[in-house]
Amino acid sequence: MITTGADLPALFSITLSVLLSLAIVGQTVLEARGTARPPCRVKEGAKVSVILPIKGLDPMLRETLKSLIDQDYRNKELIVVLDSTEDPAFPIVREFPVRVLINRRPCSECSGKVAAILTAVEEAKGDILVFADSDTVYPQGWLSCLVSLVSEDKVATTFPWPFPVSLTLRNALRSGFWTLGFESVFSRPSRFLWGGSMAFLKSFFTDNVKSALAKAWCDDCTLTALAKARGMSIEFCSIIPQNWFDEKDLTSFVKRQVITVRTYSPRGFRYFMALWGIILTLLAISPLYPITALPVLAWIAKNLVRARRAKGPVIPALFSPLGATTAFIVGLLTLREDQVVWRGTRIRVKV
Repeated sequence: MITTGADLPALFSITLSVLLSLAIVGQTVLEARGTARPPCRVKEGAKVSVILPIKGLDPMLRETLKSLIDQDYRNKELIVVLDSTEDPAFPIVREFPVRVLINRRPCSECSGKVAAILTAVEEAKGDILVFADSDTVYPQGWLSCLVSLVSEDKVATTFPWPFPVSLTLRNALRSGFWTLGFESVFSRPSRFLWGGSMAFLKSFFTDNVKSALAKAWCDDCTLTALAKARGMSIEFCSIIPQNWFDEKDLTSFVKRQVITVRTYSPRGFRYFMALWGIILTLLAISPLYPITALPVLAWIAKNLVRARRAKGPVIPALFSPLGATTAFIVGLLTLREDQVVWRGTRIRVKV
């Protein structure tokens, strides 16, 4: 059979679709193998300080506190940091056996969360510091897993599966967008620390590190850059927490996340924009060649496997292509922007 010049674009598109789909399947298999490890168990040893900054009421706050207290690593303290006793979360926090600190650190250049972290670092008694978020519920074994991975040249993290409180379009789109965070997990050069699950030796927090944080609005971005600058390895814990949310301002949330990723991981941002641009182009011609929609179906399947591994809802997987498309559009629209809105404050993002 002779292939005409008119057939070549179709042949190229179909071949590219098949190759991309196979690559996504391969990634899914490797990712599943990489996380198919039993929960980490470590002997009780170093004292661990679990630090939980809180501002306002999150929908699952009681469950968050209970999940942290019930972690099977016994030699630990749970430090909760609030801005004041007037915070609506304070009465709930007082129901639990935790150590409460009030954030009084003056920090003109950093965010309130970073100020809370610096407050807790100064007061923590542990040899290992673990950071958590008040909108996240932590499965049993999470703390032991993180602690087992930390050393002088290693820090540890994991990434949560999204659990929308209610099924709204905003929540579905955010949950689909959130799945993009998993794309960096198994690529060490682009791997990052997620702020709701980070573990370090306390000795990591030298005066230089604390000075850098005192000028930062983004805690995990800054700590990721500092750890990589030291040549430290970011290890990944296979136990997946539950990130609960009820999104009210999706545009601001996605814009903040996209600009932050573009600033702190420009290579990862360029890779995503190129890849998703190709996938969208193939999807656009799928009415002519249906097989070119295969990469999108493979993308959904990949996230369905993640949902099963996280024992979480499938809505994030089903909406992952729409979430990725939202990120792509916002990425194009904000190429020249370097400011985000965080808790009512406009902040210029810089490394």
